[in-house]
Amino acid sequence: MKTATKPLAHDQRLSQALAANAALARLQHLAKSVRCDPTDLSSDGGRSIDMLRLLDVMRARGYRIDPPVMATAQPSPLHTIWLINIVVPTGVGVRLGVPLPRVPA
Repeated sequence: MKTATKPLAHDQRLSQALAANAALARLQHLAKSVRCDPTDLSSDGGRSIDMLRLLDVMRARGYRIDPPVMATAQPSPLHTIWLINIVVPTGVGVRLGVPLPRVPA
């Protein structure tokens, strides 16, 4: 019978470092595809993507971004889904669904 072993501190630090490295790679990839500096898309010094900053960059480039509306179907009781309509200058659009944790009333 195997017994559960407690994760070692260095394993946790390695996992955190790998997660941070993956987040940084996603940020850098997005910044390259949007053609801006990674710090323009981040509020924590370029370590992760800030959705509001990304939407601001898109607005500055002529994208039409409608105010978010709550989705009529809410599949999870733990989250509220908000829908954001984004239309690029050529007229092509997409509806982005953003789940946010529900806050108890």
